[in-house]
Amino acid sequence: MTSRSVLRPPVVWRYGRQVRAAGGDIEVRVETWVYNFGPDRLMQQLDVEDGRVTKMETLGYGHR
Repeated sequence: MTSRSVLRPPVVWRYGRQVRAAGGDIEVRVETWVYNFGPDRLMQQLDVEDGRVTKMETLGYGHR
């Protein structure tokens, strides 16, 4: 797991959609998790912001 901080505009949820809120950018912690399932399966990478998965990516084959 690695983590970094990024600046994002503040948002609020209205009727199931994100709407940009007033004010400057806020700092958000982003964690990147890589799951290695071994040499016979593909690895998966997840980005998590505020406890929510924001990105899933399939990588190459894993390793031992």
